[in-house]
Amino acid sequence: MQGRGGNGSSRRTSYISQFDGGGWSAATQRPGYCTVAIVMTIVLLVFALPTITLYGRASNNMQPSLISPAEVTGHPSDYRLLVIADLDTQSRVGTDGKVYHSILQEGTLHRSADTGRYSVQWGGAHKLKSGHNEAGRGMELSELVEYNGRLYTFDDRTGIVFEVIKESSGDYHVAPKHVLGEGDGSVDKGMKIEWATVKDGELVCGSFGKEYTNAAGAVISTNNNWVVLVDAEGRQRRYDWTQHYQTMREATGTTFPGYMIHEAGNWAPALRRWVFLPRRISPDPYDDAEDERKGSNKMLILDEALSKVEVREVGTIMPERGFSSFKFLPGTRDTVIVALKSEERSADNSQNTYITVFDLEGRVLLEETEMPGLAKFEGLEVWTA
Repeated sequence: MQGRGGNGSSRRTSYISQFDGGGWSAATQRPGYCTVAIVMTIVLLVFALPTITLYGRASNNMQPSLISPAEVTGHPSDYRLLVIADLDTQSRVGTDGKVYHSILQEGTLHRSADTGRYSVQWGGAHKLKSGHNEAGRGMELSELVEYNGRLYTFDDRTGIVFEVIKESSGDYHVAPKHVLGEGDGSVDKGMKIEWATVKDGELVCGSFGKEYTNAAGAVISTNNNWVVLVDAEGRQRRYDWTQHYQTMREATGTTFPGYMIHEAGNWAPALRRWVFLPRRISPDPYDDAEDERKGSNKMLILDEALSKVEVREVGTIMPERGFSSFKFLPGTRDTVIVALKSEERSADNSQNTYITVFDLEGRVLLEETEMPGLAKFEGLEVWTA
C-alpha cells in the first residue's frame, strides 16, 4: 500500500475559472444601458464570484440537499454490477512472466420496495488476460468506470488504462487505450491509478494521495498526489492535488506523519460534490505491518473546490477492511452508494472483499456481505438492470 516513489516535479497547476468581462465592454458601448450594466455587474460580483472555484461554480452551502431514498421517484429495483479484481502478485499466470490476469465478476443488486434494503446475487466470473507489465507486475486493476459509452479499467502497476470489451460470445477481453505516467509525467514510471471518476465530460484519474516515505519515515516523493485528466480525444492534463489531500487529512486528524490512503473517490454530478471513502486512515506514522489494520469507515463530502470537508461515518470500523471502490446508484440522485471493502493479509497472502450499500447520511442498507472468489476486488461499475 505504500506505493512507488520517483522524483516528480514540485510545479503546481490548477483549474482557474476566469470571469468573462466581455459583457461589461459590450454594455458600455450602448448609450442608455450603462446603469443596467453597472447594476448587473455589481450583482455578479457580490453573488457569483464567491462561488467561482477551482472546478467551476459551487454552492456556498456545504450541506448537500439530501433526500431520503424512499422519496426518490422512479427508484429502480434491480441493478447490474460488474466488479474487477486487483490480485497483486497473484495476477501472474505461470512462472515465465509473459501473461497476467484479473477477474471480472458479474452480479445483480436488488432493492426491496417494501423495506428499501438491498440484497445481492452473483453471476458468472470472467478471466481477463494481458502480457503488459512493469517489472514483472501487471493486470492489477484498481477501478472500473464507464466513460463515453465505453468501459475502462486501470492498472495500478503499469499506469495503463484498458478498455474492457464484451465479445459476441458473452466473454470479455481488454485492450490498452492510454498510458499515464506518475506525478507530473516527467518520470519513467507508470501512474499508480487507484481511483477514477467522470467530471464534466472528462475522466479524472487519481492515485492514493499519500507521500512516499522511506523506512526511516522521511518523505521521498509526492508524485502520488497528482491527478490526470483525460478528455474524449485522449488529451491529458495534470494537476498537483497535494493541498486537496491535505485538506482531507486535516479534517480527519491524519496530517503527516499520520496518513490517509485513497482508493475510492467520485464526483457526484447531481449534488456538485466530491465524495471520498478512504481505504486507510491513521494518526500514526506509516508502518507496513500495522497498515493492514488501519481500515476506515469514514465518508468525506467536499465542495467543488475541495476546500470544505464534512466527515461522516458508515457503520462500525472493521480494522482489516477498507473501501476500495464505490458508485452512486442510478436513479437515487447520488444519495445512495454501493461500495466495496477489501482486506489483505500478508502473513498468509490472502485476500477478501465485501460489498455494502448505504446512503449519504451513513444509514446502512446492505450490511457488509462477503463476495465469492477470495479475491481483492477494487473496481465497480453499476447500471440499471
